[in-house]
Amino acid sequence: MIYKWKNHGFPVKAQEAGEELERIEQSKGGIKPKYVIDEARPEGAILHNCFNWNDVEAAELYREVQARELIRNIVVVKVAEAEQEITPTRAFVSVQNEDESPQYISIRKAMTEVDYQEQILQKAFKELEAFKQKYSGLVQLKKVFDSISEVLKVS
Repeated sequence: MIYKWKNHGFPVKAQEAGEELERIEQSKGGIKPKYVIDEARPEGAILHNCFNWNDVEAAELYREVQARELIRNIVVVKVAEAEQEITPTRAFVSVQNEDESPQYISIRKAMTEVDYQEQILQKAFKELEAFKQKYSGLVQLKKVFDSISEVLKVS
């Protein structure tokens, strides 16, 4: 197989990482994060430099991951008055601020500022395209893919 990074940011070539993950899959019967970490632990391991092995720094980074997870998972509930249907919606969304650094803001604020609305719309278009690519082999979704293509043409 030929491997590429979807989002590059790792200190190892995608091909090497993909082949190492294949090796782990073959030796363990599947891939779990714990397996990858265990195999990457020795200093000479292919994936070793993809991880922060300083426990103090890694703990703080993990708490940031947990904070992101907390922010991404809180929702607000809107009740559609006509149907009394409850619709959970993310309460906070990730956007880029003026200095181009990411941050989370309330969905209420995001929907009242044009720049943030545009960012969210562009992110939605990218997610639609990613969905289309991910499931392109499912002929049962052809009508959905055609609709996505129409929406993306308009954007």
